[in-house]
Amino acid sequence: INSNNEIISTTLNINKLKIALIACYRPPNHQNENTFFEYLTNILQKQDQHDETLIVGDINCNMFERESNPLREFCYSNGLNNTIKKGTR
Repeated sequence: INSNNEIISTTLNINKLKIALIACYRPPNHQNENTFFEYLTNILQKQDQHDETLIVGDINCNMFERESNPLREFCYSNGLNNTIKKGTR
């Protein structure tokens, strides 16, 4: 856990599947989205090789609002898929 970025990670071993589980929270008033996603990228890069990676939590980023979106860019650059397809509010 980092005091500026509320992120915690662990590895789950289920049967023969190795899963990286990363839970995070970014407050809505967080000053800089980019520093949050940079830190999250560093967490991902420090993980050992996994069969699956799950990132869960409340990132408070409206990925439907604008074309240049830090969450969308983060997912794309790390080979991740966002399973949220509509707004949650």
